[in-house]
Amino acid sequence: MLFNGIRYSFQVVDEAFNWARTNNGILTAVFLRAKSDAGEGYIFPSDLDAAENLYTTDDSNAAHVAISDSNIRLLQHAAAIENIKVHSVTLIDPNREQLLHELDGSECIFTSEDIHESGTLTVDSINIKKFLGKSPVPVKVVKSRP
Repeated sequence: MLFNGIRYSFQVVDEAFNWARTNNGILTAVFLRAKSDAGEGYIFPSDLDAAENLYTTDDSNAAHVAISDSNIRLLQHAAAIENIKVHSVTLIDPNREQLLHELDGSECIFTSEDIHESGTLTVDSINIKKFLGKSPVPVKVVKSRP
C-alpha cells in the first residue's frame, strides 16, 4: 500500500486486506511524507481545538506528523483485528531509488486515485504519477467511494 502525506484511504486498505486474505500475503504499507509542509495560507490543522493551541509553522508541522503517525497506528490495529501481517515504513522526502527499494519484491501496489495530488505533507521529491506509470510492479489504483 502506498500513501502520500496525511491522506489515509480506507478503500485502499480494504482492497489490500482483501488481496492479503485471498493470497495469504503479507502487506507493506509505505507512508510517504515531506519533512515539512511548505504550503501557503492557513497553516493550522482543521481541528479547531488543536489550532487554538498552535502558534507557529513548526507547531502545525508537528500536528500533521502526529496525524500521519496516527494513520500508521490505525492501520496496524485494523490489521491485527483482521489477522493480517502488515509491515509499515515511513519515507521522508524519498528519492526514486529509496521508494523502489521499499517496494522491491512486491506483487502489487495498492494506492488511491488521488495519490499524486498535492496536499498536507505530500512529497514532491518524486513525481508519483510518473513513478507509478513506469512501475515494474502492477499498480491497483483504488477509486474513492462517493
